[in-house]
Amino acid sequence: MIKIAKDTVNAVYLTLTEKVTLSTPKFLFVFQNDITNVYYYFIAADTSSYTYRYNKFSIEEKADGDPLLGEIELPETGFYNYTIYEQESSTNLDPDNATGIVEIGKVLVTDTVVEPNAYDEQTKTRKVYG
Repeated sequence: MIKIAKDTVNAVYLTLTEKVTLSTPKFLFVFQNDITNVYYYFIAADTSSYTYRYNKFSIEEKADGDPLLGEIELPETGFYNYTIYEQESSTNLDPDNATGIVEIGKVLVTDTVVEPNAYDEQTKTRKVYG
């Protein structure tokens, strides 16, 4: 499962290389919202130094993102289905023109992660028992 936090650059690790047929594939991501059935398309570059082991993607969820740069706007939180296609093109956003499917799964989109403030103003004393 992929987890995406809204308004954040998300590091996503997958194992796609084992299923590719192209020598230098580009990856087309297709997310489909479980409730609205709306599709969202984008291309993310594989930034892994060890693609034989894992594929690393930086996916930025933001308003008015550029889908050719791994930026996507996902207006609804919740679950999406995802399909990842391999292709030679770095600009094609149409799955019908892609070479083939390399992975299918689920995405969970959550609100922006905010670190809670923790206050601890209690006096700390140490007791030694002997």
